[in-house]
Amino acid sequence: MNPTSAFPLEPKTSVQARSSAAPALFWLVVAQLVLYFATFLILSSSINWPDSLDFGASKTLPLIREQWTLVALGYGAFLLDSLLLIPIAVLARRVLLERGWDGPMVQVSVAFGTLGGVLKILGIVRWFTVMPVLADLYLNAPAGSSVRESLSLVFEGFNAYAGGIGE
Repeated sequence: MNPTSAFPLEPKTSVQARSSAAPALFWLVVAQLVLYFATFLILSSSINWPDSLDFGASKTLPLIREQWTLVALGYGAFLLDSLLLIPIAVLARRVLLERGWDGPMVQVSVAFGTLGGVLKILGIVRWFTVMPVLADLYLNAPAGSSVRESLSLVFEGFNAYAGGIGE
């Protein structure tokens, strides 16, 4: 990087050696795309995702229980997709550095890529922890009861919080 440059991401002018991290980065991005499309196909066919993210508890919680195997499979793929954001961010930085690109934008990009992966993971984990419990409690409570009403409020609040953080 030229410290006097107005643009902090100036590439080296010499011929660059092929990056050892570039192929790994490429295949991680491909894997992430495959996992995302698997997520979409599995969840859209089983629970009408992503539209189901806007459904209320009375519609979503029974769907979770009825389609649990596909929900777990779909969100499992989404969790792996999210986990890949972290090594992708780190490898992208390595590839950029090997090619002579450096500067604050590279560092900020890695930080946001890593943070994005962690936050997305936190949002998705709720589908394996909180949502199945809420679905069981909701379906075991009498229809129209204050228990179902309370569980609906918990569902809405947790979805707003965890979904806002992670998805």
